[in-house]
Amino acid sequence: MKKSDPRYQNRYPFTGKLICGECGSSLKRHINSTGSLKYPVWVCKQHLDDVSACSLKYIREVDLEYAFTIMMNKLFFGRQEVLHALIEAVRGETHKGNLLRIDEIDQRLEKIVE
Repeated sequence: MKKSDPRYQNRYPFTGKLICGECGSSLKRHINSTGSLKYPVWVCKQHLDDVSACSLKYIREVDLEYAFTIMMNKLFFGRQEVLHALIEAVRGETHKGNLLRIDEIDQRLEKIVE
């Protein structure tokens, strides 16, 4: 499989979505092992290249799944206060942005007519 292949890019649910809070680099999935125990973790790419570049060692995938589930539940139960308010804010910003663009085009047209 090549890296440009879409199946390679979408292999795991968190692929391409996790960013290191320390250095801003993306996180990559690895399998850690402790004795006979093997478990998936997400490691900062910067840390993989140079250990001194970033201090984030790894985050267990189980912990990420747990945090994701908690946040989705919070969004679901608080959707009226959070998501609907966000949608309205985005709609308002888009509308304001369109009005600003229309005003800018009108000003350009006036200059052209002059």
